[in-house]
Amino acid sequence: MATPIPQHAHRIYLIRHGEVIPPGGVHGVFYGAMDVELSPLGKQEAAAAGDFMKSELASLGGGNLDSDSVNIYSSPLKRAVFGAECVKSSLGGATGPITLVDGFKELSRGAWAGKRVDEIGEEAFEAFHVAMSPAEGAERTPEGGESLFDIRDRVLEGYETVKKRGTPSSVSIIVSHLWVTRSIVADCLNVGTDDLRSISIDTASISAIDIGVKEDGTQTQTLVFKGLKPDVGLEKSVDAAN
Repeated sequence: MATPIPQHAHRIYLIRHGEVIPPGGVHGVFYGAMDVELSPLGKQEAAAAGDFMKSELASLGGGNLDSDSVNIYSSPLKRAVFGAECVKSSLGGATGPITLVDGFKELSRGAWAGKRVDEIGEEAFEAFHVAMSPAEGAERTPEGGESLFDIRDRVLEGYETVKKRGTPSSVSIIVSHLWVTRSIVADCLNVGTDDLRSISIDTASISAIDIGVKEDGTQTQTLVFKGLKPDVGLEKSVDAAN
């Protein structure tokens, strides 16, 4: 049974794409913002997430949810678009067109894309993920890539647009990636960029946040659940590097 949406709140669901086929078909190779394909299992996972959303919204529809007030947003990378299309199909196509948001692309690994940690260097890799300031992050970012501060800023810009477009009792669904979902959940929980890796988000898992407003007009964010993965009997995905 779905957790009811509080009165006057706007619920945002965050769905990560399914398992991918990494560069060269080798798990453990970083791909980041590369436009890699979903594996057969990844497509099954995406379909399961779509089915979950159908059940979830059908349950909410018994309350104050208008089925016409569901908006779907997606990263333009094809692994996320596939997932968004699964959600739209499961909901009967009555949600309007999928809105692609460049700000919801995965973290660009730059010169590290296509490499393993041992090729990158464990010390450099670790230093990248624990940078404490934008300047420090920039110094530790691979050529052509993004720091965690970069992705946080662009993701939250897109997220702010989604929040502003939402109306009381409406639902928004964002289908994207690991670091995008981590950035949004971290914003909700006030987690710093140096601790983003502590936020576990499995492939094709679903998280939910309620956006509300206090009497003084201050916006609130409440994490409803995080990293929920529908148990439909699929094998465990391989999620070795991103």
